[in-house]
Amino acid sequence: SKKYLADQSINLEQKILKEVVGSQDQIASSFGGFNEITFNKNGKYIINPLLTKKTDLERLEKNLILIFAGVRKNYGTANDIAKTFVNKLTTEKKKNIFEIMEHTKMAKKLLKSKSFDEFGLLLNETWKLKKDLSSSVSNSRINDIYEYGMKSGAKGGKLLGAGGSGFFLFYVPTSKRNFFIKKFKNLIRVPFKFEKNGTKIIFNDKFN
Repeated sequence: SKKYLADQSINLEQKILKEVVGSQDQIASSFGGFNEITFNKNGKYIINPLLTKKTDLERLEKNLILIFAGVRKNYGTANDIAKTFVNKLTTEKKKNIFEIMEHTKMAKKLLKSKSFDEFGLLLNETWKLKKDLSSSVSNSRINDIYEYGMKSGAKGGKLLGAGGSGFFLFYVPTSKRNFFIKKFKNLIRVPFKFEKNGTKIIFNDKFN
């Protein structure tokens, strides 16, 4: 089942490999869909669909552009970067995490009301908070890419994952999309679509 797969993935990364990672990616990959995931302290989670209409998802998709920011060099793995700030989330970075949680509530309201441009602006504010979690989250190259994106028509964006490098998701109004893409012609743009079905078996070579 999708839940079994998500739970086994979380167990593998967190308990067996002892990596400092969250649980949202494993759940999102297994279940698919555009969801709100509520985590309880006992380890259980609840999944509620947030956007379900194809027209709404397509409209949001058209405003999002994924840019590859490059591989990590001397910044360590995502696990290494996460270690630099996870232990601080209950102490000096507690304020940041509570603000990010408030942004999540705001984002939910904006998405449900289809206020996508305002959602893009909120991404910008959330990125500032995430960047402040640790000096390892961003670097001069990441900052330059982000600033260039904002000057090229984006309303906001964020670096996906723990930080250091990887993929930048920019919110760009459709009226600015072609201009933005032209400006970023020297970096890799990754086409994507929201996945509604999640993980599934596409080939099984076992004999009956």
